[in-house]
Amino acid sequence: MLKGAIYARYSSDNQREESIDAQVFEIKEYARANNIAIIKVYTDEARSATTDNRPGFLAMIADAKKRLFDAIIIHKLDRFARNRYDSAVYKRELKNAGVKLISVTEKLDGSPESVILESLLEGMAEYYSKNLAREAMKGLNENARNCKHNGGLPPLGLDVDPFTKQYIPSAKQKEIDAVRLIFTMFHDGKGYTHIIEECNLRGYTTKLGNPFAKNSLHAILRNEKYIGTYVYNRSASKDSSGKRNNHQNKSDDDITKTTDAFPGIIDKELFLTVQEKMDENKRQTARYKAKANYLLTGFIFCAECGAALVGNSSSYKTKEGTTKKYYYDCNKKNRQRDCNNPQTKKDLVENMVLEKMYQEIFNEDQLSVICKKINEYNQSQSKEVNEELRYYKNELSETDKQLDNLVTAIASGAPYELFNERIKDLQNKKANLETRILEVDILSRRELITEEMIKNYLDQHRQAVEEKDIDACKKFIHNYVEKVIVDKDNITIHLHFKYCGYVGGGGAYRAISTVPKRT
Repeated sequence: MLKGAIYARYSSDNQREESIDAQVFEIKEYARANNIAIIKVYTDEARSATTDNRPGFLAMIADAKKRLFDAIIIHKLDRFARNRYDSAVYKRELKNAGVKLISVTEKLDGSPESVILESLLEGMAEYYSKNLAREAMKGLNENARNCKHNGGLPPLGLDVDPFTKQYIPSAKQKEIDAVRLIFTMFHDGKGYTHIIEECNLRGYTTKLGNPFAKNSLHAILRNEKYIGTYVYNRSASKDSSGKRNNHQNKSDDDITKTTDAFPGIIDKELFLTVQEKMDENKRQTARYKAKANYLLTGFIFCAECGAALVGNSSSYKTKEGTTKKYYYDCNKKNRQRDCNNPQTKKDLVENMVLEKMYQEIFNEDQLSVICKKINEYNQSQSKEVNEELRYYKNELSETDKQLDNLVTAIASGAPYELFNERIKDLQNKKANLETRILEVDILSRRELITEEMIKNYLDQHRQAVEEKDIDACKKFIHNYVEKVIVDKDNITIHLHFKYCGYVGGGGAYRAISTVPKRT
């Protein structure tokens, strides 16, 4: 009996989860009719087949390479891929692994005629996908030529006329006042921080009613719609993996731009002056920005509001010249001016964390205990894996005996119909047991980690921590630091070290220390 895996997918939010259920149902019916035991089901929801950025699909390909099943069954070829390059690459990988690709609705038997048919079907699927995008783009481009809104939320201070679909000044004067204040303050030399504070003081918010942040101010100050210029199709296209870099623009020939398309709310001279100042600021930032490696990014949080602390820097002049200082600052305070937690010096908090790591984890006594526990756990896991393997092999042997007995009974004259369903159940059970044996056997053949190997590994980390080598520590900090909480007076360090073996589980060492800030 063949062992099969199901792959089902739907491509957008316009389709529903039931789409996958319907595909799986039909595939299971096909498998039942063709004596195929389904042992795995892989799905991708709201994922396009024009890219291979599909978690379920990639997991299926990885398992196929392990030969966990004999065939992958799909509803239609376009569920597998609508890109002929990806289709060819992954079909070759399946072929090398000895795994068939079966389409329920397209009967392809490997004959020369079916090869041509399969190529034609794949070409049609790719054509359908690209033609759909082209037709959608036609409508969007036609809207752009007529300076019509092409979807999404209009910018702060602007609305969309429900009849003409063109931009008009907002009916909410407060929105227009907010935009004009932002441009005026920036023109007068005020920084983002002061602008945000003033907007909050006056009760101004974004279009969604949220407090202003630095990113939202930047988008407002760069938006040409405020001087009545319509711009469409500026952002670069998606790359081959389906990702888009919104900071890259297309060439001027591809961008639709119309000046004086609708009434602006910002004076053109003011707008152009602001653009010049922003461009100059960008050059200054690039010139003076020094690279710093922040060890605790993603692990350090504000005790006041719960937001992450982010690495930041500032410059000040001394007799010797310009000096930079580096620190961690509350992201919410930095973006929205909505937190009172002060800055924390980068070197101060990082040195505290490394010192605690060395005291709590990398001292000789604790290191010896950790090495011993990891080794004991790995030894026990190795034993459990071998026991699990024996159990599945015994189950498989018993299943084979039951199948043999049924076959013997049928050969002796018992009616086949009486045992048909039972035989199918046992064959499915056998297929699943064989797959599980293969998976566990792979685990059992892994190299056993010795206590000496563990010690050598941890010694490398201990040395980096002792020397306060930030670049080296950055690579493994996640193994030892759970989180760091900073308030006005104290730094609380949560350390943890998990040890596990072949198949997860294991134990963990934890320590929590609260240290007063030293200035």
